[in-house]
Amino acid sequence: MDCPICGGPSTLDERHPEVRLGHCTRCGHRFSQVKPGVAMEPYDAAYFEETHRNWFSHPNLALFEQIARLVDREPTPGSLIDVGCGNGALLHYLSGRSASSPVALTGVDLAANGPEAGIEFIQGDIFLLDIARQFSIVVSLMTIEHIADIRGFVRRLRALARPGGLVVINTINDDSTLYMAARMLRRFGVVLSPSNASIADTTCTISAGLRCPNCSKPRGCGRPA
Repeated sequence: MDCPICGGPSTLDERHPEVRLGHCTRCGHRFSQVKPGVAMEPYDAAYFEETHRNWFSHPNLALFEQIARLVDREPTPGSLIDVGCGNGALLHYLSGRSASSPVALTGVDLAANGPEAGIEFIQGDIFLLDIARQFSIVVSLMTIEHIADIRGFVRRLRALARPGGLVVINTINDDSTLYMAARMLRRFGVVLSPSNASIADTTCTISAGLRCPNCSKPRGCGRPA
């Protein structure tokens, strides 16, 4: 299987019972493909309340606070959209944080969220939704690793950011001690990978997608996107 990012040759690990795990030998990108006949994990209320209850019961508040400080630095009026907002944990945190500067909060997800004062929730596929406005901050947390078209997703995030805006993407650190341990344990038949998840190390793709048109550096160069 060719790498979906650079087209280079990839090695495949078939030992996972539900997905093929790929690793590009050229750019280092890691990706997964659900095996034929394996049903995709349902994405409904049970996904948050039962299947992954432990994850959603312990949100990354330190990360949320880092994003809140970015909001505090925004000139008013600011606006933030969370793409792949899940159950809206980040948006609820920002809405309830008294120290935050006034900011219009929007969340997009395939799952439905109920009405919430001060937060606009939009249900749908970010590739198909017609959102005819831009935001000062575009956030996507632990979502890009579930997307098949990573390049298209990064371009969509960038398009949602207004000129000079900020795009914040958080994803799996495939080189972390935890993931190295998981790969080692998999050699002995112990599988720790989440069921039916699309796992991708997307650092090179994110950098390429967020480069400003005037240089070869990622958006962090400080120049407007």
